[in-house]
Amino acid sequence: MLVLEDGDDPDAAPRPLAVGDPHDDDAKVREDQIRETNKPVDTEDLPIVAVAPSAPLKPLTRLLTGTVTIQPTWQPTQILQSDPYRQYLRVSARSLDSSNQVTLLGDDAGKVFSPSSALTIASGDSVAFNVDCTHTGPVWVSCPTSSVAIIVSYVAVTRG
Repeated sequence: MLVLEDGDDPDAAPRPLAVGDPHDDDAKVREDQIRETNKPVDTEDLPIVAVAPSAPLKPLTRLLTGTVTIQPTWQPTQILQSDPYRQYLRVSARSLDSSNQVTLLGDDAGKVFSPSSALTIASGDSVAFNVDCTHTGPVWVSCPTSSVAIIVSYVAVTRG
């Protein structure tokens, strides 16, 4: 960089500015550290890594749970709807007064009026359909012979 001061002859030999380092080699040092190139990586130099196939993921499931207090005056109550992916089902019942009341369980509202056409669950008992549950239809409960309310709890596992 040249500096002209008042009274300097513009045709005279230039004088360098006496500030800083005119021989700064930072750019050269920086260039040695970082080299940009458009050349692709040579894949022959890379190690070969064997990737084992992963096991298939287990399908997600949903947990359907609930508790219903069924009054003796109620009509049959549907506690679970039809589910083609149902894998597990457990229904338990108990009476509010600890007596041996009976809850009727069936797959149709018409079947839970009579013990001869429905599954009976005594108070405090439960019925479980194992993991290979093949019943995919609705589940109805009723307590027509009870004088007190019955508490019915259920849990079902279905594919999500």
